[in-house]
Amino acid sequence: MRLRVYARLYRVRHWVKNLLVFAPPFFAGVFEPGGLFRAFLAFLAFSLVSSAVYVINDLADRRLDRLHPEKRQRPIASGEVKPEEALLHAAFLALSGLLFGFAAGVAAVTLLYLLLNLLYSFWAKNLPLLDVLIVSSGFLLRLWAGAEASAVPLSDWILLITFHLALFIALAKRYEDARLLKKGILTRKVLKFYDERFLYSAVLFTASITVTLYAIFTVVEHSGSKLYLTTPLVVLGFLRYFWAVFYGKMGGNPVALIFKDRFLQLVVLLWLACYHLLRA
Repeated sequence: MRLRVYARLYRVRHWVKNLLVFAPPFFAGVFEPGGLFRAFLAFLAFSLVSSAVYVINDLADRRLDRLHPEKRQRPIASGEVKPEEALLHAAFLALSGLLFGFAAGVAAVTLLYLLLNLLYSFWAKNLPLLDVLIVSSGFLLRLWAGAEASAVPLSDWILLITFHLALFIALAKRYEDARLLKKGILTRKVLKFYDERFLYSAVLFTASITVTLYAIFTVVEHSGSKLYLTTPLVVLGFLRYFWAVFYGKMGGNPVALIFKDRFLQLVVLLWLACYHLLRA
């Protein structure tokens, strides 16, 4: 069915990343209906624009994707969607996303996200460290958009934690790709500049920083609460992610891991529940 092809082309499952726009009101405990509605519009804006970026990136990478055991099944790489058709979809998605961004009052942030990702697709993705830095910055822009749309001040702690978490996920993907390179499968040109040992260390390093920042956040920002008791759940979530990365269980695809790993889903749900029960 053609709709399923387009859903795969747009990577609709990856829209889960854009739920981050709801993080500012969630962490602030502010659930004003008007603000949440504007945050929803921002969610749609980032979802459509990110889909446009995915289409453009798949167009640019279609030859390399055909060498990948999973990416070869993507609509453009497999030939299900022709390049000319893909370009039309990308233009429609980008324009629609910018319009939703305007409606949510975050047009400038949405446009910046689009331009930053185009820079990534056509240049920065081949530059070591800058590639994962830009990917991580995209998550900060989602937070910024959510804060602007919902009119909720953005915590510096949440910015720091989110950035390092995003950096951890991006490096974990590079680590998975580096392991494929050992099998003779080159999925990213930037892997020529990465060493598997470096990526292994970087994954551990960024995870440690993220957990430490979260632990300090629970004590400093919520000193009168028992929120620090949620830290073991965060550690458990990271350990599960480590297990997936190091044993090749979808660690290179965080979205697939979120949708399919029941253990990780349970940990996240428990953390969400405990966070709201224990925060002051």
